[in-house]
Amino acid sequence: MIAVLALAATVAVQPDTARSHIRINQLGYRPDAVKVAVVCSLEPADIRSFEVRDAAGNRVFGPAPARSSGSFAACASTHRLDFSEFQTEGTHTLVAGGATSDGEWEQLPEGRTATLHVACSGVGLSVARVTSVKFVSPLLHARTSRDELFVVASADVFACAFDAGGVTGGRKAGVVAG
Repeated sequence: MIAVLALAATVAVQPDTARSHIRINQLGYRPDAVKVAVVCSLEPADIRSFEVRDAAGNRVFGPAPARSSGSFAACASTHRLDFSEFQTEGTHTLVAGGATSDGEWEQLPEGRTATLHVACSGVGLSVARVTSVKFVSPLLHARTSRDELFVVASADVFACAFDAGGVTGGRKAGVVAG
């Protein structure tokens, strides 16, 4: 069995009012592997350091330097957080610039929904009209527009389709896990 350093993660869906989000490998990291996360700030930000905390909230790594890496797409500024030197197994949280990777509920933009495509042991499931998600390693919690809650193993989600929110001529976009 491969030992994995798991980090609680936010999913790449974010509310428009959010300031900074930490993007990490949602499946976890091997203790001896290269480990780099990215902070995406929707407003210009000057993040100089970050730390890793254990499940009890104790700092177990850092403060370590955060490296500014300019703007990218909707991110007014981004910062790379390299914690490759940290090799302790377990569930941990990254903290940088007021943002955490702790898996809070993330809302899709108003009027938008997603469909998660899940398969396990040859059985398929589509979870439609998803409006918010929460990642709690190794599970993905999905809440629908009908206030239904689905909990699936994140490793079983193989694709996600996003709708255009009723926009005339809108298109669907999709993501396939590899």
